[in-house]
Amino acid sequence: MLMGALLLELDRVKLTARLMLLALVVVLGLYLMGDYDRPGLITIAARASYLPALITVLIPLRISAMSSRMVHEAGEFIVHQPPARRFAFLSFGGHIFGVLLNIGGLLLLMHVALRGPKSRAIDDPVRTIQIRRISSAVMRGFSANIFWSPLGLGLNMLLTLVPGTSWTEFLPYGLAAAAVSLTIGWCVDYVQSPKMQSKSTRPGAARVWGLFGLLAVLIAISGGAALIETLFGLPLRGAMLIIVPLFSFGWAMISQTGGARVAVAGLCKDTFTDTPKVVNELAIITSAGLLGLIVSTMIPGPAVAELIVASGLSGSGLAIVLSLLILIGAVLGLNPMIASTIGVSAVVAAGIDIAPELLLLSALSGWAIALIVSPATSTLAIAANATDHPPIVAGVKWNWLFCLAVECAAAVAFYVFW
Repeated sequence: MLMGALLLELDRVKLTARLMLLALVVVLGLYLMGDYDRPGLITIAARASYLPALITVLIPLRISAMSSRMVHEAGEFIVHQPPARRFAFLSFGGHIFGVLLNIGGLLLLMHVALRGPKSRAIDDPVRTIQIRRISSAVMRGFSANIFWSPLGLGLNMLLTLVPGTSWTEFLPYGLAAAAVSLTIGWCVDYVQSPKMQSKSTRPGAARVWGLFGLLAVLIAISGGAALIETLFGLPLRGAMLIIVPLFSFGWAMISQTGGARVAVAGLCKDTFTDTPKVVNELAIITSAGLLGLIVSTMIPGPAVAELIVASGLSGSGLAIVLSLLILIGAVLGLNPMIASTIGVSAVVAAGIDIAPELLLLSALSGWAIALIVSPATSTLAIAANATDHPPIVAGVKWNWLFCLAVECAAAVAFYVFW
């Protein structure tokens, strides 16, 4: 069904997504021609099908949020903070907007936050400094949500690969990692940025409540899904596919004027209209997930185990190397979803003795950094386009110290706690 939809909307699929689909066809052909477990493709397809399903149910949530006054008030509140607090609020805002709206939240907050600096003269040095700080804050906050977000694609994908853990069990580790990443981002900005005096408007009380409202939305969605998981024994991933659409329609009925019937009809119409627009995102995510799972299946587990044993790596050492390999591969142009899926699946298939939480954190730490510096990610492409700077500048030049600090902090944490 998904492939049929992609074929029908092929004219909307961009070159990058077409290349990903072509690579998937080639790898699938090699798999079928080789001596591999063909019935295993059913399991692979079942695992990979969750991500496009999640993207689809997030469409009405994104529409409800983007049309909500609360979201725009929260954005204005974040942007109009005094300079001393602006980076922290922008980073936190990028985090929350990213959890709720995914890439749409990054687009929205980046657009709102950069209006002021872009109004300055091109040769104004303050303009460049503000653009750098704003884009870095939003990207760093956005990337940190990969560690714990129940709506995120990364963690949901990896949880299907690592046996013996669930989202609720991993949540404390993910929240701690996100908090460390956000704190490091603020510290690096404090060290790198000159102290400037700048006028700022005092946000109104309504905008403050807009930010609190977004936090309430996030807690309600996460709590509702966790409740369904607890009461009915349904995995959280399945619970999300139920709670998100219900919440989306409830949000639309509360925030829109004209009555519940008008709000629901309008959301259904907008969802039907906007669904073809995400075909490019669906193509990339689906092909990346399938590529990673199929390639990891083609890699012989015993050979991976022998290689790891021969290298002398185990536990924290293996986690650090895996994180670095994912990051290096992403910087060289390999989609971090593919690299993470291959790495985690290969370690699991080889039967390496490593704590599930450590394995997840190692992959997610490399993936989170890759979102900021890798040309293969849409986050950096959006930031480069929004700032009018090339990806090498908006990514590596402005964030290399932050990425190095996060990787070092991850290595220390791996050694200390495992």
